[in-house]
Amino acid sequence: MVGTNLESENTKTAEFCCPHCYETLRSDGNHEICSGCASQFERIDDIPVFVSKDSFYEGKFPHTIPFIPVGRLPHPKNIAEILHNIKIKVKMHFTMEYKNSLFLQRACSRLGPESVILDLACGGGNELYSLNGTVYGIDLSLRSLKNAKQIYFRVACADAAKLPFPKDFFDLVVSSDFFGHVPAENKDAVLEEINRVLKPGGKTVHCIETDNNNQRYLKKKFPELYEKHFLEKDGHYGLEFPRQCIERFQKIGFRPLYRKPAFTFITTIDEYLKRFDNEIAEELFLYRVLVKIMRKLNSRGKVRWATSVIFRLFDYLLNAVLPIDNTVTGMIHVIYQKQLGGGEVTRS
Repeated sequence: MVGTNLESENTKTAEFCCPHCYETLRSDGNHEICSGCASQFERIDDIPVFVSKDSFYEGKFPHTIPFIPVGRLPHPKNIAEILHNIKIKVKMHFTMEYKNSLFLQRACSRLGPESVILDLACGGGNELYSLNGTVYGIDLSLRSLKNAKQIYFRVACADAAKLPFPKDFFDLVVSSDFFGHVPAENKDAVLEEINRVLKPGGKTVHCIETDNNNQRYLKKKFPELYEKHFLEKDGHYGLEFPRQCIERFQKIGFRPLYRKPAFTFITTIDEYLKRFDNEIAEELFLYRVLVKIMRKLNSRGKVRWATSVIFRLFDYLLNAVLPIDNTVTGMIHVIYQKQLGGGEVTRS
């Protein structure tokens, strides 16, 4: 079981703290009670709840993400295994799922078994993190947290802008598809909290959904359709341009280690159909033709696979010449480090 290097009875009162005043908590079995401001927080199914119920996110992302070994592949012993490895290698670079997994695995590769990790908006959890240290997860969905609890050391229903953890607690804070859901007015508070709970020299790793210049036409011409199919569908009300995201990290004082778009202008077939196979295609001839083509490609497995490879090759070429704000899928990968001198922002 992950996290056996920590004794639950010895750390129970120290691992969570009050998200309002950061004082320690004591438990009466049904509640967590702050020793400072006397705030009480309910425990449901042994999960501390620090926020009110969120109807939009409850049960929305409950599944545990399985570990996908996309780093070093086993040495092939025959032609079939060689072809299988080639297929996996292609997927690593040409699909969003595998590309994110490859990035996150590389980011976690130097963690030791004693590392303490925080997974923000953890959903049902990610097996990758549980293989690399002792993992804590926070989310707004109790259903998701019940699944994450099966592989994580501790979970809590909590707001990322008011983390219920003491300062200098984590070696790594990680998230995937999270920041695009955070409203602009709350983003700095989230980053300040990440900075507070990270140990000096600790790293924060994120796959961040972003806005982009390529959709500006749709935003202006069909604002209601844009909101419906680009924002409401996934709850992406906090999309910002990549440069705005980078500036936020720098303003807090993080040291940049890695910043790169996941994709640029060309995205996956699934993403095209998800965004445009709707009223947008009915309104615009170009998108109507595009959707028809994508439907045809999507109906044939081998053609779909080959098309995805071609898309990604063009994407690599465009990535070399287009500005960072032109990422069409809105996804950048970033790694930042907390300054060794601390420098966290204290909440007023």
